[in-house]
Amino acid sequence: MNQTQDIYILGINESHNATACLLKNGHIVGCLSEERLCRKKNVYGFPSLSIQYLLKENNITPADIARVILSFENPILLFHNIEYISDKRIPHILPFLKNIIDAVAYHVPATYKLYTYAYDNVYKRLFWDGLRRKQDLFIEKELAIAPQKIARVNHHMCHAYAVYYSYCDRQDQHDLIVTLDGIGDDSCGAVMQVSGAHLKTLAQTSNTNSPGMLYAFVTDYMGMKIGEHEYKVMGLSPYSSHYEVEKVYKRIRDIFTLGDDLVFRSKVPDVLLGRYLRNKLYKCRFDGIAGAVQKYIEELLCQYVAKAVQKTGARRIFCGGGVFMNVKANKLILEQTGTDAAYFMPSAGDESTAIGAAYQGYLDHCAHNGLDGRRIAPLKDLYLGVQYTNDDVRTFIRNNKLEDSFYIYEEKDVEKRIAELLARYIVVARLRGKMEWGARALGNRSILANPSNYAVVRILNDQIKSRDFWMPFAGTVLAERFNDYLLPTKRTDNSNMMVAYDTTARAQKELIAAIHPYDYTMRAQVLTKEYNPRYHALISEFQRLTSIGGIVNTSFNLHGEPMVCSPDDALHSLRESGLEVVAIEDFVISKKNLNA
Repeated sequence: MNQTQDIYILGINESHNATACLLKNGHIVGCLSEERLCRKKNVYGFPSLSIQYLLKENNITPADIARVILSFENPILLFHNIEYISDKRIPHILPFLKNIIDAVAYHVPATYKLYTYAYDNVYKRLFWDGLRRKQDLFIEKELAIAPQKIARVNHHMCHAYAVYYSYCDRQDQHDLIVTLDGIGDDSCGAVMQVSGAHLKTLAQTSNTNSPGMLYAFVTDYMGMKIGEHEYKVMGLSPYSSHYEVEKVYKRIRDIFTLGDDLVFRSKVPDVLLGRYLRNKLYKCRFDGIAGAVQKYIEELLCQYVAKAVQKTGARRIFCGGGVFMNVKANKLILEQTGTDAAYFMPSAGDESTAIGAAYQGYLDHCAHNGLDGRRIAPLKDLYLGVQYTNDDVRTFIRNNKLEDSFYIYEEKDVEKRIAELLARYIVVARLRGKMEWGARALGNRSILANPSNYAVVRILNDQIKSRDFWMPFAGTVLAERFNDYLLPTKRTDNSNMMVAYDTTARAQKELIAAIHPYDYTMRAQVLTKEYNPRYHALISEFQRLTSIGGIVNTSFNLHGEPMVCSPDDALHSLRESGLEVVAIEDFVISKKNLNA
């Protein structure tokens, strides 16, 4: 193969929060979750719209793609992907059948062995190959691509490659990678170490022993949505009393053990865990449940990382998988596990496996074709999605006749204008530049507010976000003001809101609306000028006006909807909520006269 020929790799996650990632010569040129385009939060399935956008934006066709890499070997989750299923009733029947099987296994434990035998020896043989063939045929037709270009890689390898190569352009034999999520390719987590040009698996825990499912089942027991509302349980946990936490903790603390082999073992298999917890947690207070499960998951994760570090002697550790979306646990990993540095995959859920699949596919392709010396470029930032121009916004305003309903201002310096509005305690939603990939709003699709008045929390909750009353908001802090507001930790990446920080007394005064009101921690985006120059300029101007070097930053969306992508989405949020001001590129659109 020509050493100078461009190599495009397409990584795809079809499970929870379907996502596509396009890699060019080892550099991510775009990554987009399907929910942002189809407007269905955390949608499963083939990310057709995302792929179409990435190809068009980079002016290539499917014929230019060297490989399409899928982030699951196990097709069990493809039952969510109705395009692969000939009988459309199957995705609705299967959950019903699983509930029956779970109930029988719980009340007659001896049947659990029959269940696992049937899964391993009947289900896999009857369904796996057929589903894979249907998947291949669908992708071949959808992309008009040769079947030999389609490959699958192990799910937890995808998590590991994603977090490791997002931070490292070359491998260090002393680095350690740990992953943990709900379920994967017959494993919920793994410990890996760098070995030559690859990652070597030292240990893996089966799906039937998943600590990630503990948090998921507790979320379900508390009447919230699995795979989406775990963060609400985490946000609630600090409010509980020590007495209530300990009462619940004693009931659940022996469910999992971690052996010296770095493998978790559960006293209750996954299909029985939900019912087991319902019995154990009966008549326990909701806040005590939240506090206890948070305490337990923090202990398990810290033990997991500390044992892995002790066993391998690693000084840097990289953490991926959905369980590491828990920013409070990540804080303790930095503080308690004996590492010199710990890095957490930005938006560590299954959406990140599209990135890991693309990375692994690129390295395998280069090795197979003798392209020595080619390396992956670490992520510079997460602004990897859709963007719009001022001409696009003018057309949008004209087509929707917005001047008939709103005050429209075209600004020469829109960042300065937004800063002035924030200084006047006016909430402003911002859509600017490339959309950020992942679960965290990082300024380009954010609702911004003055953090010095706690009353803004009620405004955001009641009029705009409709969030649960106990949920804190996050904030963005200028990097040069880090020591004024945040207490330092060990070395980590702090640009993507993946770690909670203890805060200073000054922060608890000046940034109070961006801080958890009970334990005074903050999920902070620490912003450098290089990471996002325009956003940095906005907060710097706000600082000039107020002396405050940070702002409230929450995702630009209405409750239950994906983060906004387009001006149309922004307009929908403006019309359907108490939001009064939206800034789209250089235009400010307001329900009231801002010059009055």
